[in-house]
Amino acid sequence: MESRAADGRFSPAAVVRAAEADDVVAAVTFAAAGGHSYAGVSTASGTVIIDAQVISGWSGWLTAADRSQWADVSVDADGNGSLDCWTQLICPAGTGDSAAAELTDAIGLRPLTLDTQTLDHMDAVTALAGGSPTSPRASFTNGSDVVTELTSDAIGRILEALTTFSRAGGTGWVQINTLDGAIRDTSPDAAAFPWRSHAALVEWGAYQPISHEVALAWVTAAHRLFAPVSAGAYINYLEPGDALSRYYGGNYSRLAALRRSIDPGARIRTVLT
Repeated sequence: MESRAADGRFSPAAVVRAAEADDVVAAVTFAAAGGHSYAGVSTASGTVIIDAQVISGWSGWLTAADRSQWADVSVDADGNGSLDCWTQLICPAGTGDSAAAELTDAIGLRPLTLDTQTLDHMDAVTALAGGSPTSPRASFTNGSDVVTELTSDAIGRILEALTTFSRAGGTGWVQINTLDGAIRDTSPDAAAFPWRSHAALVEWGAYQPISHEVALAWVTAAHRLFAPVSAGAYINYLEPGDALSRYYGGNYSRLAALRRSIDPGARIRTVLT
């Protein structure tokens, strides 16, 4: 809803956050009919509504997808206040078309483009790692959060953080990786990695030429916004100043005791630990 101020400008009279994935679909339907309904945060183009639907649909698809299929979701800031959303789907050779159709149906939106490749094992590993053996190295700043459940509130916070950065000229990204499959074959207390019953890993990042200082300020702000729904973080994206308990959760006390016993001189360490 909108109300008009005395100077003629519009301002929100009410802000509504979607409580269920179905509410996001309803919001898109309403917006397409000429209304203005926003999930989490709003943009003039309504792109955040679409991004929320993609994330919600992808999350729902994961609950029923065959274990041989995997996908993540990325949302990129364009630096002009808008976002671009895309998914990366991996599945056995020959099943790409059907898997992509199932994911598309779960999301409820047709992709603008669809690129299909058939790769052998090592080529797939290389592509997922970010390129090829001859690709130039790229510098970037990133951090992470772990979310117990990918609720509409969590999705709204992700998109709000990224949209704020985009409006400020930032060209960063958020990648959401599911924590399922083989990760859940081991109990949370059987190894140091504790996030085996959680929904997803949320990665925040920005490549150069965004400076490290600017990117770090955004990642820090994103952490603050996401804090109410964050369970911790991913140790491979260790951030300066963080307590290691943020990465190891309830397993940290046991890990610390083991380290004191095996490596009392802290010879095995990084510059951040």
